[in-house]
Amino acid sequence: MKIESNYTTFKVGVPYHFEVTNNGAIPHEVMLIQPIEGGTMTMEDMDAMARGMAEEEDLGAGATVSFDYTFTSDDLAGPLELACHVEGHYEAGMVLPITVEE
Repeated sequence: MKIESNYTTFKVGVPYHFEVTNNGAIPHEVMLIQPIEGGTMTMEDMDAMARGMAEEEDLGAGATVSFDYTFTSDDLAGPLELACHVEGHYEAGMVLPITVEE
């Protein structure tokens, strides 16, 4: 299990269109979020914290989901990642750190 992207560095103030395709055989999700230690938050709290996401119920095998996000100066403060928090998926490697620059 993994998350791949052509881009891992993004600029503040530039609108981005994230298109997520599940090439696997089971449902996944992709959240644009700060790193979270497993088991420390409810899924509802993570959903509220996410800057953008492709939700599990929409991202079944073979599905494509998109979302838009424009990074702000607040995003420069800490690490961000694209991650799947379906149980066990993050731990199996479904995480991709990203960088935000001015």
